[in-house]
Amino acid sequence: MINTFNYFLEANIILLLFALVYYSLLKDQPNFQLRRVFILTAITSALLVPLVTVSFSQIMVTESLIPTSIPTIMLPEFVMGEEDKAMSSISQLHWSLYLVLSYGLVAMVFMVRFGKQLFSIWKIVWDKTAIRSNQDGYSLVETTKNYPTFSFFKYLVIRNFDDINEQERNQIIAHEQVHIKQGHSFDIVLLEVMRVVFWINPGVWFFRKTQAENHEFIADELTLKQHDRSAYQQLLIKMTVDQMQLVGNYFAKIQTLKRINMMNKKSISSLL
Repeated sequence: MINTFNYFLEANIILLLFALVYYSLLKDQPNFQLRRVFILTAITSALLVPLVTVSFSQIMVTESLIPTSIPTIMLPEFVMGEEDKAMSSISQLHWSLYLVLSYGLVAMVFMVRFGKQLFSIWKIVWDKTAIRSNQDGYSLVETTKNYPTFSFFKYLVIRNFDDINEQERNQIIAHEQVHIKQGHSFDIVLLEVMRVVFWINPGVWFFRKTQAENHEFIADELTLKQHDRSAYQQLLIKMTVDQMQLVGNYFAKIQTLKRINMMNKKSISSLL
């Protein structure tokens, strides 16, 4: 139990330290790939470094148990009030158990939510009315239902929009292909699992939100190497309005504005 607690505590401290470093030094870094790698490094360090520390502590404890002299046997000292101490220890154990159960209950809620999201994606991908086709490196799933366009691992789900032309469709696919080829879904799943386990840590929430933004910045940057910036930004605005009407996600507006501002900033900096 002690080693488990130490691991949990050290992992949380590492996550917080990496989050502070990111916020202080990298939040305005124009290299989005570097930002993504830093977050993945932070998560890997939080998961692995405490294991090394715990193992080292176990070795030190084992070495300290090696007798260097003749052991002295001490008889237990009889002290009045031992029953009170025993009751106090039991009470502390109960409180510790309550805290662990409460933490686990909240983690279970996040795990169930994540499971429901995965199940929803599975239903969309394998919808009987959808048209599936194998493309170069991914599976295209075309649906007539009111699902938002997204990609998840090798699957790209796109609605058969009646009001978009071939150019806009190619832009959408080019954007989602970046997510697929670079394995952004792996990051998403990893951070969702981290949120389940370390939901109390603000660093996890910060990295989860920031990494999602990095994914979009990376996809936008690479898409603009193939398509016109003005036309692409107009498509983003159109899709954002459509998404707001579809699912009422008004945060999409803020995210789209940040993406457009980032594109314009990168465009200006490239001219300097």
